[in-house]
Amino acid sequence: MVKIVVMVFYAVLISYSISVISQIVSAQDKSEAALAEKMEILDNIYHMCHLPLDLYTRLKHSLRYIYDKDSKNLNNFIEELPPNLREQTAIFIHEKTWSSIPFFDAASDSFITWICPLLKPLLVPE
Repeated sequence: MVKIVVMVFYAVLISYSISVISQIVSAQDKSEAALAEKMEILDNIYHMCHLPLDLYTRLKHSLRYIYDKDSKNLNNFIEELPPNLREQTAIFIHEKTWSSIPFFDAASDSFITWICPLLKPLLVPE
């Protein structure tokens, strides 16, 4: 009887985990689609209005900065997950960030999970 209860508990836990991860991925896809749409509009404006390349580049960087900054809601959502799911999800979500920085090569997963949401993109003019 105990085995059945444990099996049901783990089945519910796995179902919940899959649901949470699919919601995160879905939200990420929607925001990436919104960014792609804005970039396409910017490209059209660049070609139709003959924007200077300098202005176009700054606008493009600004859009990316705004997109990266919008990850606040995602980080709040991750914080509400159970610890083991939080770490696995954060490692997956922030992979682009930590894999591109050599400092994180020797870092533990828990450190990466803690530090990546605190990192903010910085737009520095040339």
